[in-house]
Amino acid sequence: MKIVINPQYKNLSHFVHELPQNFDNTGKVLHQGRNQVKAFQVEGYNIVVKRYKRPNLIQRVIYTFFRPSKACRAYNFAFQIQNLGINTPEAIAYIEINRHGLFSDSYFVSLQCEDAPLFPILVNTPLYDKKLARNLALHIVELHKRGFFHGDLNLANILYREDNGSTYFTFIDTNRSHFIKQPSQKTCLKNLMRVTHRTDLLRDIVQTYAQQRGWNANLCCEKVEAMLHHFERKRARKYQIKKVLNLTR
Repeated sequence: MKIVINPQYKNLSHFVHELPQNFDNTGKVLHQGRNQVKAFQVEGYNIVVKRYKRPNLIQRVIYTFFRPSKACRAYNFAFQIQNLGINTPEAIAYIEINRHGLFSDSYFVSLQCEDAPLFPILVNTPLYDKKLARNLALHIVELHKRGFFHGDLNLANILYREDNGSTYFTFIDTNRSHFIKQPSQKTCLKNLMRVTHRTDLLRDIVQTYAQQRGWNANLCCEKVEAMLHHFERKRARKYQIKKVLNLTR
């Protein structure tokens, strides 16, 4: 078992080392799906632990010999993102467990962010907050200028808070992120395509983003919508193949 702990949280070492055997029977479930996320209160800290889905055999080989695990990337990316001046929950530790010589399970431990999720306020309301949507678009411009590209940039992975007239955003679930110093327009627009499936909101965000970059707003909207349509068709085909092979759950 490999355990890496942020030196600032050495006092949580016992909790981290006991996680694999205690995770199933302790903590409050925040999300139950492909991955499981739980909240804990330890030593005065509010902590979130994410246990990633156990990979298939091919993925186990890849994570053992060729690629860092999702937990490892989540941990290391947290420091890189914060060094860019971007908000993300502070990393506490990660755990990797091997079975029979191959990677098997992993956990990522971080501080819990108390900010509110963006999804409900922007998607689950007929008249969404246009100022908030604009602020988000402008913030994404800054992310891209700093070279940060969230690997799953959607409203479910963005938290926010408002303080003294300013809006602050925090990004979670960052293990698939990329860091690109000189991104192309295509790369930037592709990163925007899954922000939301709500068409009017997506168009507003893309238009604001494009205007801030000095790009043709209408053309950028058309490109993003085409990218999203292509992505959804590709994902549907992939799902059907998995279904035929009986790989869906």
